[in-house]
Amino acid sequence: MRHPLPYIYCLMPPAFRSLSLIPPPMCQTFAYSTFDYDDADVVLRSDGAYDFRVHKRVLSMSSPFFATMFSLPQPTDTCDTSLPVVQMSETSEVLGAIIALIYPVPDPKFVSLDDVTPILDAAFKYE
Repeated sequence: MRHPLPYIYCLMPPAFRSLSLIPPPMCQTFAYSTFDYDDADVVLRSDGAYDFRVHKRVLSMSSPFFATMFSLPQPTDTCDTSLPVVQMSETSEVLGAIIALIYPVPDPKFVSLDDVTPILDAAFKYE
């Protein structure tokens, strides 16, 4: 079972992060360790350049936006063997929470409406 503290830190309002006993780098660990699947076929990159290695099929089943995006023809490059990267405008905290709500992992815990607002905005954006 994964330790929930990195995720709790990520969802803390910035004013409380300085009061926290949890060190900030743990937030980065959450992004990489929780959604870093070996069999992933796409990378979602947050605006802070945190990579979430996830599955197109799971995203497509959860979001008509992603289903449409992944159904469009993609350019192929026979020299490049890396996964396709989708640059996202959301922060790693918001993107991590959205993905956590989609995947069969523990749901994020929200403390206040201020924590939920950017996540709801992203959820509406990506359907």
